[in-house]
Amino acid sequence: MLTRTNRNRLKNTMADYHKHHIVYKSRGGSDNPSNLVVLSPYDHALLHAQDFLKGGADFDFRHEAWPLLPQDLREKVKVEKSNRLKSKHPMNHPGAREKVSLKLSGQNNPMYGLFGEDNPNFGSRRTPEQCENISRSKRGKPNPKRSENLKLNPIQLSPEGRKKSNNNLEEYRQSGQHALEMTGRSWWVNELGETKFQQEPPGEGWKQGRKWRN
Repeated sequence: MLTRTNRNRLKNTMADYHKHHIVYKSRGGSDNPSNLVVLSPYDHALLHAQDFLKGGADFDFRHEAWPLLPQDLREKVKVEKSNRLKSKHPMNHPGAREKVSLKLSGQNNPMYGLFGEDNPNFGSRRTPEQCENISRSKRGKPNPKRSENLKLNPIQLSPEGRKKSNNNLEEYRQSGQHALEMTGRSWWVNELGETKFQQEPPGEGWKQGRKWRN
């Protein structure tokens, strides 16, 4: 909401007058002087907003006097603007949804026959042998969804590799070595923004913290 001070500042930065087309250009009006009238920015914005609510030309929210219009009028303009945008959506045209539904129904649907009773495998379950074959074909292969930066070793992704890695991690935690290595560590940062997490400063020009501050 504009305060009185900001409202006065806005009025001081606006033009003294606007040229308004009596017959709008969107309705075939010309730039002939007989079709032009001089209005204040506020009256110009008010006239266009009222015409927009009556079904006239689209209102431009970039109008410099838009913030000065009454609050209730601006709310009505926003609602009308939203309704017009929704009406332009192709799926909101009369009969559009029915046409799409008819176009993709039955055998026209690219997924036709993959699901339901028309599929010969509908209702069947994989046998234990099929499940084992699928599992065996995917063993030792990296997950394509994981980041390439991890550079995962296919051996580590196998059931044996994962089990061995988990056992080593559990032994490492129980030994207390992890807590000993992390004791006294802190973050260090240099002027280039590089960071390191260790006990002693990496060298000259390094400060404690994760962001460089002068």
